[in-house]
Amino acid sequence: MHLLLTTYPEHKSQNVGDNLIAQSTIRLIRQFNRDFDPTIVFRGKALDGFSKKKVRHIIAPGFSVANGVYPDLFPLYTDLNRLINFHPVGCSFQHIIPSRESFSASHYDDRTKEFLKLVVDRSGPLPCRDQLIADMLTQQLGLPAYYSGDMAIYDADYLGSDFAPPGEIQSLVFTVQHHLQYLEQSIELLKRIKAAFPGAKRYVALHSKPNAISSTVAARAAQLGFETLHQYGDIAKLEAYKAIDLHIGYRLHGHICFLRYRKPSILMVEDARSFGFAQTPGTAVGCFDAFDTGMGEPDAAAPARAMDFLQGEIAQGFQGYKPLFGFVDQTYREIVEPYFRSLAAQL
Repeated sequence: MHLLLTTYPEHKSQNVGDNLIAQSTIRLIRQFNRDFDPTIVFRGKALDGFSKKKVRHIIAPGFSVANGVYPDLFPLYTDLNRLINFHPVGCSFQHIIPSRESFSASHYDDRTKEFLKLVVDRSGPLPCRDQLIADMLTQQLGLPAYYSGDMAIYDADYLGSDFAPPGEIQSLVFTVQHHLQYLEQSIELLKRIKAAFPGAKRYVALHSKPNAISSTVAARAAQLGFETLHQYGDIAKLEAYKAIDLHIGYRLHGHICFLRYRKPSILMVEDARSFGFAQTPGTAVGCFDAFDTGMGEPDAAAPARAMDFLQGEIAQGFQGYKPLFGFVDQTYREIVEPYFRSLAAQL
């Protein structure tokens, strides 16, 4: 038996981005081992109840390296001597503030440091989903780590394919933010999108089950002529994006999903997850800081900056995105494919 620890909260928000990470990882392994059929377990469930004799490997896509990861986010085993053949990949980091200062290990407690050292000693260098996470681990904690990217950005059906930008934006989707403080900014962005693309089919997408914030934004978007898409849960719902020309919004995995499908996207950076993606040199294009760290509040000028950039890219046929797709392909060839080829041979 192989376990795959998912960050997908099926019992709560049903965030489709977390599901995409897990399912993408399974697909990546199955390229080299078609028989791979893991038992999927939510990250918050302790593994003590699984038989020592039956569990062979544990794969953990999107594994967090934030302070308190064990046992708060990933309880794993009470006895960590049982944690063998553990494979964290596309390791993540969480912080509400989108800044370099957030990527600091100064607040890490000894238990977390000791746990991460144990993981490295048993599993090897940590593959990280953005460059800032890898830098924090290596430079501040002295732990070997490297950039692997987010597993959700890799799709065998599109890797290595040519980028065919839309000639005209006939459809677009806006993804709703996580945080309430961006409410006014997001409404302003919706208005600018409508003004820029009055004839396009416009959608507003919910990547998690509706809550007070997303429902408010979706209702205002509906008044502006946007149709609501309920994208949470099953990743099959994301197939709808293949027929949509452009993404603009706050959801990191909305942005990543469009890049996965070789489509242009604009990401409004609202927290450290998106900030790390935006600060990784190969994936920086199309990312805009939604937060003014100097002022300590959302940046009122961010929607205008994003839309000005978008109009420039439309004028030049989205040429600025070609290096990004080349970077994704190169990372896959040099890092991700060898990693999963080796892992699949062990399963």
